[in-house]
Amino acid sequence: MEEALFRLMCPHRFSRHFNKTAVNFISILVLILVLQTGGCSLSKPRHRLGCFPTSTPGTRFISSDKLGQHGYGFSPFERNGITYTCNGGHIDITHLRIGADNTRYVTDKVYNCIMKGQSEFSFGLAGDKSKHMVKISYPENWGQSDKEHIAREVSLQLGQYLAFTATTWHEMLTWYGYQTMAVFPEFASAFSWEDIYSNLLGTYLSVIAMRNTEVDFNHAMTAALNEELKKLGGLSGKQAKDAAEMMRGKWFEGSLSVTMKKRNLDIGLDDGYITPITVPGFCKTEQVVLYPVPSSDVSRYGFSMDYEILPREYEKKKLLRIVYPDRNGKTIKPEIHFAPIMARIRENAVRRFGPEVDTPYEYGGSAYASNTPAHTPDTYTYAADDTVAYDSANEYKPVETSTSIYEEYTPAEAATTSSYEIYEPIEVSTTSSYEVYEPIEVSTTSSYEVYEPIEVATATSYEEYEPAKSITTLSYDEDGHLEAESDEINTLLASIRAKVSKI
Repeated sequence: MEEALFRLMCPHRFSRHFNKTAVNFISILVLILVLQTGGCSLSKPRHRLGCFPTSTPGTRFISSDKLGQHGYGFSPFERNGITYTCNGGHIDITHLRIGADNTRYVTDKVYNCIMKGQSEFSFGLAGDKSKHMVKISYPENWGQSDKEHIAREVSLQLGQYLAFTATTWHEMLTWYGYQTMAVFPEFASAFSWEDIYSNLLGTYLSVIAMRNTEVDFNHAMTAALNEELKKLGGLSGKQAKDAAEMMRGKWFEGSLSVTMKKRNLDIGLDDGYITPITVPGFCKTEQVVLYPVPSSDVSRYGFSMDYEILPREYEKKKLLRIVYPDRNGKTIKPEIHFAPIMARIRENAVRRFGPEVDTPYEYGGSAYASNTPAHTPDTYTYAADDTVAYDSANEYKPVETSTSIYEEYTPAEAATTSSYEIYEPIEVSTTSSYEVYEPIEVSTTSSYEVYEPIEVATATSYEEYEPAKSITTLSYDEDGHLEAESDEINTLLASIRAKVSKI
């Protein structure tokens, strides 16, 4: 196998004297691939670099039917970039793959935890510093029947939930200034109009791939991705770029430096679904697909989970202050804290970019399709004609529902109390500028102790040295001559007077 690989990679160097160094390199590469895609425990997914959905330098627009083969580990055959679908808008394939691989990774962590009877574990995302801490509670009769099947179902559901929540947390961090790579600012990409939808789609497809036991994960993921993008109405790379260019000046500005004016802040808090943002009128017909957000409720299996995030990034204080105004908390509980955090983010987004910052396009009578009622991925179904099935009794999901969360969770007064700390640091810095930026005035408050020690020394000089105490008792006699208490001094003065009188 190694020789065959080398023939393919370096045919011009292959000869009867086979290069042993190259063989060793190929052996190591094959071993890495095996370790990354198999074995008892999965390695953390590799880091991938994404790009903006804007028609600007650095963005790779790719055709939805030419994405190559997915690779959990290293893969030279994977193609990443931005594509466009009529029913889901722009899709960031890089974000989608990150969501998929993290779902597989965390699912494996949950499954191993349950099968070993452990009560807790932790994980992290590539590029982030936060620690995600999970505690599992078991049913009373756990292990009596069908243990492996139930463990598999619970791990699939919790794996998807944890991966989606962790990638959403990453978007929150970058909104408040976190940078995975210090030299590349990420604020413009935080909650960009395709990110959250792409992340969720990746977690959804990962579960489909893991349920496919006929092929390995990479092949199953490749097949699931290609099939789903067909159903979403995937287009060519050129069309993806044209769709972005149509929104120049409306959704984004700039070229080398991009200002992202359109964001998708829908993380499913209001109705349990995420609505994509599509380019108005770009496709003649569209049936926008809403995907349900994963659920952490595994009570039907008798399990429960407690999940907290321990932020370790420099920006953690900005997020913790939103949910702990008294500054006493150190962890984020997503099911409690994500709502007020998103409310604050939206308030600041509206202040920066206007009230339409996250408003989906009003689709003018076109239908909305949702991947149905339950949060569990195994309940997704498709109609015979390959269109996404939906519940006709519940009609379609209106766009307006995505904004209802902000009426529930936005206490305007509470939000504004710290908004200047987050988005207008100049005003905050001036309140303490004398301590931070004008240390000269601070130093003068103690300058006499620090910089003028002479006065301190003179305070005790008379007690320590007393070099001429008698001089202090000089006085004048009746003739107007100087007179001292010491006879020696008086003799000296008389001698001086005599010499002066002779002159």
